[in-house]
Amino acid sequence: MDPQHVTPPGLLFDDGRAAVVARLAPFVAWLATGDDDEPTRRRHREIVEAYLHFADHDGGAPGTRRQRFVVAHRDRAAPESSRAALSRLTEYDAVVRCTLPLDG
Repeated sequence: MDPQHVTPPGLLFDDGRAAVVARLAPFVAWLATGDDDEPTRRRHREIVEAYLHFADHDGGAPGTRRQRFVVAHRDRAAPESSRAALSRLTEYDAVVRCTLPLDG
């Protein structure tokens, strides 16, 4: 491996992963504060990470993106698991919206 092409720790990726990492990291921290057990948290993180990558490359209508993801990834995760993980992401997004400054 060419050392010039290795991304040092702490630097952002230049291939689009930075946005996924920036969105996923606080979600994972929030998820750890919940009541779910470790295997459930891990499964939710993996599904949400896959969803964020999917959303980053999906050109379809945003309103049906989650439905398309559940169908497209049903071979990797049961639809119920995907829906549960995406519900947790929705819950997290709602918490974030509630904590934003009024003028921001």
